Amino acid sequence: QMNLRTTDSKVSPVIDMQRAGLTMIGNLIDRQDSASTDGFNVPMSGTFVSETNPALGSSLSKHVTKPVTLEEAATGLKVLVAANKPPQAGFDLYYRVAEAEENLAAKNWIKATSDNVLPSDTNPTIFREYRYTIGGFEDINNLGQADLDDFRQFQLKIVMTSTNSAKVPVFRDLRAIALAV
Repeated sequence: QMNLRTTDSKVSPVIDMQRAGLTMIGNLIDRQDSASTDGFNVPMSGTFVSETNPALGSSLSKHVTKPVTLEEAATGLKVLVAANKPPQAGFDLYYRVAEAEENLAAKNWIKATSDNVLPSDTNPTIFREYRYTIGGFEDINNLGQADLDDFRQFQLKIVMTSTNSAKVPVFRDLRAIALAV
């Protein structure tokens, strides 16, 4: 509903529908947990499914890469993601690897741990580089993050979360480097 007025008796307000436009965006994003509902959403399906499940995962917002097949066997991955992450939002990186003859789609996803902790940004033009080193090195401190078993296939998944559908993580680029010894 609109009320049009003018202070000039010789001018009539007009709405030009040829030039009118409206752009609306509705982001489907949530923040789920298997047990807690305080600060988390209940899944739309009503059933929480972990993102480590090979075929499912109940989070609404995710990006899954195409499977990558390598010419040579690798023992690790270096993943770089440039992202803008508002304070209300977050994201997790998952990966899965397999030998050449294995079915990659049947493998469970594994959550990766970030190499760096970066602050959130209220400025949408600031993109920071999040780094992940998955395997690819000797575990001298027995942290359980050493070389992965040799693999020739890998796939990545980014699961995005937010408590506000207007404040979502935005990604500029995703790079993955296979590491070999």
